[in-house]
Amino acid sequence: GEYKTLDENHVFKLKISKKLKELTNSLTRKYSKSLN
Repeated sequence: GEYKTLDENHVFKLKISKKLKELTNSLTRKYSKSLN
């Protein structure tokens, strides 16, 4: 039981950080485009 919840939390955090990276990347691209 506990191991499963720890694992799910880990996967959840991984998904979140992946989404954040994608967001940051797309925002950075938009920003650098508007600067040029």
